[in-house]
Amino acid sequence: MTDPVTILSIINGSLGLALKIGTVIHALYDISQKLKQAQLTILSTITECETIQAAWSAIERWASSHPDGTAIESELLERLNKSLLNGQMVISAFEDDLIAWSRKSTNPGFLSRSRIVWEENTFSQHQFRIRGQVAAMTLLLQVINL
Repeated sequence: MTDPVTILSIINGSLGLALKIGTVIHALYDISQKLKQAQLTILSTITECETIQAAWSAIERWASSHPDGTAIESELLERLNKSLLNGQMVISAFEDDLIAWSRKSTNPGFLSRSRIVWEENTFSQHQFRIRGQVAAMTLLLQVINL
């Protein structure tokens, strides 16, 4: 039998992560308006974040429909908790960089251009992690629907 506290942590964690992703999406929109040359890349990342957000919202609704957790395998709950932790780390790291990027000036100049190159590399690393989250969430949702 599954512990109801575990279900509650998945419900709260899913909801919290979905809300945090919403904050990241908002920051991405703001940055996309400042960095027109990177707008397509940023908009693509926004779509991926929205996909993860929708997945965690769906998991929150699904977990809420099983409040006592008796119908859920403990292995699945453990996997969901690990995915929540990983998702929170990925999104928090991305959010921290977005906050730093939004504070930087966008003055043209050699130093700004060299910073933008570094940011593109860092942004690409975040995109890679977010795409991994999308793939993992897709698989988790398929497992839940079995």
